[in-house]
Amino acid sequence: MKRLIYEDIEGVHIVIPSPEWKGTMEDLAAKDVPKGKPYEIVEDVVIPKDRTFRGAWIKSLGKVEVDMPKARVIHMDRIREARDKEIEKTDKEVVRASEVGVVPKALKDKRQALRDIPQT
Repeated sequence: MKRLIYEDIEGVHIVIPSPEWKGTMEDLAAKDVPKGKPYEIVEDVVIPKDRTFRGAWIKSLGKVEVDMPKARVIHMDRIREARDKEIEKTDKEVVRASEVGVVPKALKDKRQALRDIPQT
């Protein structure tokens, strides 16, 4: 199956013709690709099936690839998000312990280990 790919400041766009499309890919490009944007007609096999790092896709020589520096940023953001949820779960424990006057060392260590996750 053919696809159109083009890139702009928002990233890579994939235009997939509907099964009912009767026109040519050039007609579809004229209809759906912003005027003046360069595009390519490619086979669907050059587009990654795994969309995990969709935000890091780049158009490169007739195919779509993952820009690894961008993918690393996305991955680290996901790690931080998961870490923040885990830290949030310990917030109530810290408040309760503070009310009694002493936050247990194990709880402090656990929270510090969570804060260190992106670096470690």
